[in-house]
Parts: sequence; C-alpha cells; structure tokens
Amino acid sequence: MEVCDVGKLTSTKCHLTDYSNLKTLHNVDQFSNEDRLLLKLRLNNANNISKICDHHKCDYLNYYSVKFRKCCDPFQIHKKNVCGDLRILSLELCLSILTNLLLKLIPGDKICKRCENNLRQKISSQEKNNCSTSQETTDQIDMIQEGTVYDEKELRRSARLRISEMNKTTTQEIIHCSQSTNSTNSICITSSGSEFMTASQDKQDINHILSTLDLPLYEQQALYKTKHQVQAENLVQAVSDKFAEKLSQVADLNITIPDLVNTNLYQDSFALREMIMNLRYFYDNAKTLSEKLEYLSLLPKHWILPKVSQYFSCTNYMWLKLNKFKQMQDPLCDIVYELHQKSKLQMPYKCMNMQFKTARISEFCGCHIAK
Repeated sequence: MEVCDVGKLTSTKCHLTDYSNLKTLHNVDQFSNEDRLLLKLRLNNANNISKICDHHKCDYLNYYSVKFRKCCDPFQIHKKNVCGDLRILSLELCLSILTNLLLKLIPGDKICKRCENNLRQKISSQEKNNCSTSQETTDQIDMIQEGTVYDEKELRRSARLRISEMNKTTTQEIIHCSQSTNSTNSICITSSGSEFMTASQDKQDINHILSTLDLPLYEQQALYKTKHQVQAENLVQAVSDKFAEKLSQVADLNITIPDLVNTNLYQDSFALREMIMNLRYFYDNAKTLSEKLEYLSLLPKHWILPKVSQYFSCTNYMWLKLNKFKQMQDPLCDIVYELHQKSKLQMPYKCMNMQFKTARISEFCGCHIAK
C-alpha cells in the first residue's frame, strides 16, 4: 500500500493495526487548524505533510500522550524519572511557553505538578516584566526625544530592551501565522482573530465582565479538575445573581434567579457535589481495598450499585465486599455476640443473629413477625 508522508518523514511503517484496523489515507488539508498545528509541532515543524494513514493519525493525534509515562523535565531538575501525578501539556500552554520563555515543548507530552507550577510562575513573572519593561522603554525614548541627555550605558540598555520586545512580537506573529495557514501550508492568511482567539484572551474578557459587576477576578489556580468545576459553577451563580440584581435596579423589576439547589440534591447542590468529589478524590488515591470500602461506607445507605457507579469505579465484587463490611460495622452484631457470650445459650450464634435482624426489620416496617 501507499506510504503516507509521516511514514516517509519518520521512516516508520504505515497501515499498522496497533490502533486501528482501517488502512486508508487522510488528507491533512481537511483537518482542523488545531490538528494541523499539533502535527507540525510533533513532527519537528514539518510543512510538507499532505497525506497521513490511520496508524500515524492515531499515533500523533488521538493517542499521542499515551506513549509518555514520565515528566519531560523541561528545567532538568529531576534526579530520577518522575512517573506520578503527571499532567498533559496542552497546545495553549506550549504556545504561551514558547512566546514568553522561548522554550519549545511538545503538546501532548507529560509534565509533573512541580514543573507545571514553575512554568506558570515564570510565565506570569515574564508577562509582568514585559509590561513594566515596555512602559519603561517608552518613557525613556520619550525623554530622549525631548532632549534629555543619557549616557552611553543607558542608551545601550534601552536599545537592548527594544530589540527583545521586537523579537517577542515577531515570535507571536509566527505563532499566529502557523495557526492560520491555508490548505497548502505555505501562505499565511490574515485572520480576524475571533476564530483563533486564545484562552488567555477569553480570560481577559471574563475578568473584564467580573470587574464590571464588582466581582473578584478569576484566577486559575493549581487545583484539581473537580475543584475547578465547583469553582466555575459557583462563579456562574455569582455572576447571574449580580447581573439580576443590577438589571432589577435599572429596569425597576423584581428579577430572581432560581437557586441551583433543588430537590435532586445529589446532582444539583454545589455543596453536596463538592463533598462527593472530595470523597471521590480520596477514593481514587486509596491504595488498598479496605480503604476504598471505608470511603464507600460513608455514602448514603439507600444508594444502590448503579447510583454508586455514577461517581465511583465500584465493581460487583467490591459491592459484595461493601455489604459485608457494613454488616461488620453494624452495632447490633456486637450486641448479639456479647449476649451470646454472657448467657451461654444453646442456640447457635447464627440463629440468634437472625432473630435480632428479623426483629429489627419488623420494627422498621411496623409489622409483627412471629417468632
């Protein structure tokens, strides 16, 4: 069969069945701009990719991050391989790193939490330095144009700052140009910017809306995804309440936003949802079966297996173990055992335990069961 362009470039076999049984060739020009940019970055800025087989498409697009099982260590600070608590590098983060730090990372590679925090801190500090540097450079040039005398060192310093600023602008233009390439991947098409708006621009728009409504700005902290979900939902609720309040004042109306907590508490209550998500986090990090059963025993007693499986990866075997675990934690079982030891009755322990459970069921149902 015909070899695709990726196979020719990487000298690897095409049409393998490791990921897919299909053996067709795809036209790269029909891919989205994001997928084309991912292919370009993951293939070392290759521009002559027009045909790709199903195997290489899965290998470089669909399942690319599966191949990496350790931190890429961008700062060379690890003394040994870090394989735990890894995060996948997104395309947005890689472009931001390339723009601010001039460090090339491959989107889809994995990074540990420590390196991710270091990267974000360096990016934020670099953005602050760029803002202050551009303002300082502008002030110095204005003073020079007004006739203020500077020594040679100050002039060289201002020139270096201006050159670095121009280099950064050029890098940003190259990145935006690569995002908006046409079907031949050779000519840059001018875009209005709305189609290729980055997440940082969206974040600025969100903060502008929040500042207009006198709400605290949104800061994306290093939290887990579940906590990000709760934080975002709380922010949406605060924005809707604030907007309804301002609209009521302007239009002289009584506008009320219904509370998101309704009768279905387990799905719509933010507080209970956060508790369940926190419990699921500890459950996923539990190393032994007994620890998992202890966390599952904290759930409501009327929850059945399908309900538990919506939030926790609970198998049928674990469900049976959980029921036995709850029976062991039942205080009535301890009472039966103590009575059996004290009275030394001839009745077997299992029969006595069954009588106690039968009495409890009859008391709960409000009916009388004959002994």
